[in-house]
Amino acid sequence: KSRPVEIAQNFVEFQANYNHYHKKFFFWEASNIFTVYLSMQTTHWILNYKFFPYGVQVIEYINSYGQPSHGKMLHDPMCELFPTEVACNINIGSTTGAIDRTNFLCILGNNLFNQKYFFMLWLWWVALLLISVFGIFYRLGRILVPGFSRHLLARKIHGNQLSRLKLTSGDCFVLEMLVDNLSPTPKLIDQVLEEIEKKLTEKQRSQLHWKIAEVEDGYKGENVSLNTSGYKKEFPIISENFPLNASAPTDL
Repeated sequence: KSRPVEIAQNFVEFQANYNHYHKKFFFWEASNIFTVYLSMQTTHWILNYKFFPYGVQVIEYINSYGQPSHGKMLHDPMCELFPTEVACNINIGSTTGAIDRTNFLCILGNNLFNQKYFFMLWLWWVALLLISVFGIFYRLGRILVPGFSRHLLARKIHGNQLSRLKLTSGDCFVLEMLVDNLSPTPKLIDQVLEEIEKKLTEKQRSQLHWKIAEVEDGYKGENVSLNTSGYKKEFPIISENFPLNASAPTDL
């Protein structure tokens, strides 16, 4: 088992990658829409371009079943795509050498299953598309509005360990997954959050001190600093023997 200090240290070390990781997570969530649509398009092609309207037609037929049709002929769309009763022509050789053609009514029992299966499959894929579209807006909201991600994280944390820290949406996203994975051990969660707070506080304070020093020194990328911030640098003092008045030599 990892100790809280090790978990917190790993979190701080890889903190710079969390926003990029959050965006990649959004990309793969969005790709789910393409995957579902490709599956529906493939099935639509296999079923002779009748799959896309199949679910809507079945729902309309079920809703209108038992109601007056006002002279309008109703057709079961399930039987049209997957017929259960078809006419079968059977050719049998007769004793005279000719062909004896007989027509029978054939029952296709497997299509009873196919009718319900593809209807449920259509409902499932449509539901996945709707959920995926909603998930895209949800993930965009978390990426573009860090306060929203922070609010969702605060709902899972019992305490104010991270209230004073400046966290990005990627930080909140990773912390939320970390809390979910450690949910069976609530004490460990509190210990990890306390260590993360300590380390991030030290890191942010050191960054703030450097920024203040750079502003006070007028640091703009030069190698020489004006050094007005009060930070002292020790330089070696080289002592050599020089005469008091080097420009006017004296005669001894």
